[in-house]
Amino acid sequence: MLKKIKVALICAVVAMGASSCSSDDSSSSDSGYEIVAKTSDNAVIHNIVVVEGGSTESIADLGKKEWSKSFSGKKVVAVSVTGSTIDGEDKKGLLMLEIIKDGKVIETSKSEGDILVASVTK
Repeated sequence: MLKKIKVALICAVVAMGASSCSSDDSSSSDSGYEIVAKTSDNAVIHNIVVVEGGSTESIADLGKKEWSKSFSGKKVVAVSVTGSTIDGEDKKGLLMLEIIKDGKVIETSKSEGDILVASVTK
């Protein structure tokens, strides 16, 4: 299962890099925003990759149900999050990744299943 998560994370980062390369800097506004990741009760976040203006930050083995980070809006940002369900039952988990600006959700990426992968670019 860990191998599947790593493969999913690599695929998400590659896709994220391709989409961020095709974006121009005019797509990012000068006002700040927050990116929030949340899981259902039966799932946890494992890994997060944040690409901000060409710099990459990786957070591994997080093991939490929620994560958030604020951004200035001056650089293009891409975030990819992976997680999985924690119970042994056949229940599907849920991962929501949201961009929140001025208290409003402006973009959402949602993943359901046993292995969870969500990505957003701003």
